Amino acid sequence: NEFAADYTKTVMTTYHDPNTILENPLFSGGDDEIFHANSAVVPARGTPVTLIISVPTAEEMKEAVAAEAEEDKEDREARKAGEGGKGPGPGEGGGGGDGGN
Repeated sequence: NEFAADYTKTVMTTYHDPNTILENPLFSGGDDEIFHANSAVVPARGTPVTLIISVPTAEEMKEAVAAEAEEDKEDREARKAGEGGKGPGPGEGGGGGDGGN
């Protein structure tokens, strides 16, 4: 048994990637060109960083669920209107990219 992230070196992605540890579970995760790094503040490649992951408070979780529901509603409406939405959802294709490697 091998852990894919050991080979891809992908810890976190903003799109659907079966080899990453944490990915964007939202509909927008089907498009790997939606989110971009803020080049004005991102550290240079190779700069040591500390990643802090915390459990959201009940209020933060409530806000996140509401925001996700609104995004999903907008995407469904856009697809229904023939606009295509933001990209395919989980299991609908899309993703790709190289995880920033």
